[in-house]
Amino acid sequence: MDAKQKNIDAQKRWGEEVASNGKLDVLDDILADDFVDHDPGDYAPTREGVKQFFRDFRTAFPDLKAEVVEMTATDEYVTLRYTVSGTHRGEFMGHAPTGRSFEAPSMQLGRWRDGRCVERWGVTDQSKILEQLGLIDV
Repeated sequence: MDAKQKNIDAQKRWGEEVASNGKLDVLDDILADDFVDHDPGDYAPTREGVKQFFRDFRTAFPDLKAEVVEMTATDEYVTLRYTVSGTHRGEFMGHAPTGRSFEAPSMQLGRWRDGRCVERWGVTDQSKILEQLGLIDV
């Protein structure tokens, strides 16, 4: 299997197994030991920080789904546009569960080496999430 396909397959596992199904141990296979998240928010910019993010986010949104809309890849980079969605069932950013659902656009760029992500940059429309949950007025 060529490098490009290895990267695509690993990126798909990240979305399907980790984000949508909560299998955080898969990150040990997908993220390199020297992985750096350039947009970690309130989390460490490491593999353990990504795991903690998904623990917290999936606690707030146990039915979390990440659906790829478009993906492009090379031997070194994978870029994707995707939609995240979920229902607010646990504490999120200090807010009690609202029972409301959200759907928000996201984008991610990852640099890959040997089928493992070494760097990640990404953005999710957080204001859209907060608006749909009724936590902010726009």
